[in-house]
Amino acid sequence: MGIDKGNTNEDVMAFDSIYGIQYPGISGQNGGGNQVHLLYNMQATPSIVVIQPNRYISVKQVWLPTFTNIVDSVTNAGGIAQACLTDIHVARQENILSIGPNPVKDYAHFYLNFDSDKEIEINVFDLTGRKVMGFEPVYYPAGIYFVKADFSGKQEGFYFVQILENKQIISTNKLIKVN
Repeated sequence: MGIDKGNTNEDVMAFDSIYGIQYPGISGQNGGGNQVHLLYNMQATPSIVVIQPNRYISVKQVWLPTFTNIVDSVTNAGGIAQACLTDIHVARQENILSIGPNPVKDYAHFYLNFDSDKEIEINVFDLTGRKVMGFEPVYYPAGIYFVKADFSGKQEGFYFVQILENKQIISTNKLIKVN
């Protein structure tokens, strides 16, 4: 998870879109990132730390932040590698989904643009990875479509909208819910 210090939700979304970031992120000002930085006394960004379930920091900073160093740090802190428990595999990412308005207050439109016929499923997840909304699979001929999604009862924060085809993720986009 990315935890920003000092910026707004919009700043984080812009940064993520520029660099193609797919993992969850929270902003400093709107998402509580400033409090996390203070609580854990993070001095530099980017910082990768290993925080155990009891909130104990077992590794203050993973440096250099390479895949191997991160895995080694988590393993040395007692983490155990686990097999992926989902049958959903990440496939190619297609640019088929846009969201408007974003940020959303009550209703969002998921704009879909298909170059070929597809049977897709739409799911929405919160930052914890919990599925908060789902749409049954629907067959779409090639073309442009929109799906209206009701966010009026959802909490303020970040959400991820995923498009799946044959249980494979073909597109993911971020959405911000505001009150």
